[in-house]
Amino acid sequence: MLYIIGRISDKKIVEKTEIDSEVSIPKYMESIAKNYGGVAVDYSVLVLAKDSPVAEKIRAGAEWEAVWVGSAISAVDFTVYDSKYLLAFESDKTEILADGGDSCAITISLVDPSNEIIKEDIAGIKIPIDSPLCRVIKKIDISSGIGNFDFRTSQAGTWIFPGGGTKMIGNYRVKNQIIIEALLA
Repeated sequence: MLYIIGRISDKKIVEKTEIDSEVSIPKYMESIAKNYGGVAVDYSVLVLAKDSPVAEKIRAGAEWEAVWVGSAISAVDFTVYDSKYLLAFESDKTEILADGGDSCAITISLVDPSNEIIKEDIAGIKIPIDSPLCRVIKKIDISSGIGNFDFRTSQAGTWIFPGGGTKMIGNYRVKNQIIIEALLA
């Protein structure tokens, strides 16, 4: 379960905790009061099932705000996160030869939530890439909403752009990942 605890007086979230076992809410709230001051009734808790879409989105790093109804947290709002621009990744190939000469063109587009290109410039955005050996960082300049580079390697294996399940790069959401297989020549 994912527990979101807020102080009623100032509507401030004081803790977000994931606990695998069931807990006694009254005892848990007493512990919260000991840690943050006051008494248990000074706090509200929203309990989310561990596998709920809301809990998964929070766990993935989405920005959120608690929705308060009176003195209770009733829901979570992702409006701030959902309205952020996205980085969309494309490649003209899914496989290349790992010979240092073969390449594919990778395009990164800055888009809004409705998939329209945002004509902004971003200098030196750092894209994490998972290579067969380690994580590497590639700096890309985006001009008028589009960034391009040719990818080539002599290291065979799977390359993932952006790597490691990255959900945010800077202040931008990641729309998708692309996978390039570099094959032995």
